[in-house]
Amino acid sequence: MSVLNIRSGMRLRSTAMPFLPKQQQSYPTPMLDWNTTSDGVWSARIGLDTAGSIERIDAGFQVRDWEGSVEGVYPTLRQAQRSLEPSVRAAARAARDGIERRANLLASSTLALGLIAVPTLAAAWFSANPL
Repeated sequence: MSVLNIRSGMRLRSTAMPFLPKQQQSYPTPMLDWNTTSDGVWSARIGLDTAGSIERIDAGFQVRDWEGSVEGVYPTLRQAQRSLEPSVRAAARAARDGIERRANLLASSTLALGLIAVPTLAAAWFSANPL
């Protein structure tokens, strides 16, 4: 921000930064509500819907999704709880979808190359070795 000094005609520079209120550092708020259903078992809810559950096992904390399928085992409870957060799940889903797309592209290009290369090699062999 600059201000024009009327007497001298010079522009004085100043900044508004010291006058702005300091912003608080914000952390993402968890969307899940956690309840302890029994000793070593936690369940998560988003509103009225079940998001999943965590069970303490010997290897760590086993995470199950809302359908009951095992998602993974984590060393700490915090990591296990974080894995059920919608933003983390969305990022994991996007990564998994990207891997599947690349695998499908590789498979289809390999098939297309095979469909072109095999007849070409057969034709070249028959032209070099007539019957």
